[in-house]
Amino acid sequence: MTNKWGDWFVDNISSLEEKLGYILELRRVRELWLQGELYLLSNDEQCFDLNKTGIVPGGEVDIVGDSPKMIAELKVCGRGYHKKMLNGISLTEELSSRTEFTLENMKHHDDKEGSIFKDFCRLDAVDSSYERYMILVIPKLVEQDTLGTILETVKFPGKEFTRKLEYFDIRVFQLT
Repeated sequence: MTNKWGDWFVDNISSLEEKLGYILELRRVRELWLQGELYLLSNDEQCFDLNKTGIVPGGEVDIVGDSPKMIAELKVCGRGYHKKMLNGISLTEELSSRTEFTLENMKHHDDKEGSIFKDFCRLDAVDSSYERYMILVIPKLVEQDTLGTILETVKFPGKEFTRKLEYFDIRVFQLT
C-alpha cells in the first residue's frame, strides 16, 4: 500500500472537525484524544502505534506507522495558549517578527519544556529511514494573538500539507 501520510493526517483530522471542536477546550486531553481517534481511523497495514520510546532522542514519539515507515509529533496549540509553546522559553519580538523558521533557528529552545521547536529538532535527529512529520492543530477558540499569527503564517521546514476548517487549522510538515 502506498500511503501519503501528510494527506492522510490532514484528511483524517479534518474528518474529526465537529468532535475535535468540542475537545479543543479540554485541557490535558486534546492531543491524547486526537492520537486515539487517529489510531481508530488507521488500518492494520499502517501498524499505527502511539507514544513509542526508543526512536527519537529525549523520550517518546507521539505517532509511529508503517507503509511507509513514519513517525510524527502532534501539537494542538495556538490562540490563547502559552507563549513558551513555540520554543519552550518565551515569545520574543525577534521570534514574532520572523516569516520563516529553519531547523538551525529552532536549535535555540529549552530542552526541559515541550515545544514546537524541540519536537522539530527531535524529528530532525532521527535517521531518514522514517518519514518524519510535525502536525500542528491550531484552534480558533479566541481572538487571534501573536502565537496564533505565527503558527498560521510562518513558514516552517519541510513540505507542507494544510487545511483551514471552521474550528481549527491543520498544518502538517514533512521533514526531508
